[in-house]
Amino acid sequence: MKRLLLFISILSLFFSDYKAYSQLYNFTNYGLEQGLPQSTVFSTFQDSRGYLWIGTESGVARFNGYQFVVFDKSSGLPGNIVRSVVEGADGYIWVGTDKGVGVFNGKRWRSITEKEGLKGSAVIKLAPDKDGKMWVATNDSGLNIVTFRDGSISIDYLNEKNGLAANFVLDILHSSDGSTWVAMIGGVNIISFVDGKPKIQNLESIVSIPSNLFSCIAEDEKKCIWLGTLDAGAFLLSKKNSGFTVIPYGEQRGISDSRIWDIYCDGENQVWFGTNDNGLYYLMDNSV
Repeated sequence: MKRLLLFISILSLFFSDYKAYSQLYNFTNYGLEQGLPQSTVFSTFQDSRGYLWIGTESGVARFNGYQFVVFDKSSGLPGNIVRSVVEGADGYIWVGTDKGVGVFNGKRWRSITEKEGLKGSAVIKLAPDKDGKMWVATNDSGLNIVTFRDGSISIDYLNEKNGLAANFVLDILHSSDGSTWVAMIGGVNIISFVDGKPKIQNLESIVSIPSNLFSCIAEDEKKCIWLGTLDAGAFLLSKKNSGFTVIPYGEQRGISDSRIWDIYCDGENQVWFGTNDNGLYYLMDNSV
C-alpha cells in the first residue's frame, strides 16, 4: 500500500506537467492548508486500522480520511524527518526518523535512539520480520535488528565489521524463502540464519551485475527478485539451480532512466518502476 500510494503521488506530479496537452485526472491534493505539517512527503503507510500515515520533513501525520493529526518532536518523536513508517507485529506504529525510531502504542511514543543502543545517524528504512523483530536500516551504521517486548529493548547489529557489504542501507526485503535481502550503496547481501547466527552472502559471488549502487528490492508473484540501481537501471533475478538468471531492464527493454528509486510488484503479475528523471514505468505483463 505504501509504495502504491507513492506511485500515485509520482503520477500526479508527472501529469501536472502535461495537463495542457491531456485530460485532467481525478486527483485530490493535500498540502499545508489541509493540515499536512510539511509539503515534502517521504513515505506513506496504511495501518491495520485504516489510518494513513504520512512521513514528512516536519514529523508524521495520521490521516483518518477527514483530518490530519501531526506528531513531531514535541509529541515524543526522536526526530522530525520521517522516511519510513510501518506497523509491528504487536500493532504498534514504528516511525524511522533522522534521530532514531519512535514507537507509538496508540497513546504515547517510545523512543529508540543511541541512548537505547541504536546505531546510526538516520533511519532510512524499517522492515518487520516474521519473528516480530524490526529491521532498521541506517545511512552509516548498517542494520539494527530490534526486539521490543514487554517494554524491554534488545538490539543486534549487522554492519561492515561483521560481514555486511556496506553501512549505507537503502532497502530491506524479507523474501518468501525466509532469507533477507539488503540493498546498499556498496552491494547486495542475502542474509539467512543458521542456529540463530546470521550467514551473509554477497550477491556478486553468485551473479554479475554492472553496479554496486542498489536502491530497492522487490519480489514478484513468481518469487523472482527485482533490483533497482542508481546507475544501471533494474534487474530481474530468477532462480536457476543454485544460482540466478539475470535479465537487465534498461534502455534495451524500454526504461530510459538508469536511476531507479522504487520497484513495486502489485500482485497481478505487473511491476512498477519509480525513476529519478522519467517518472513512472509500468510493466503490464511480466511474462519473462
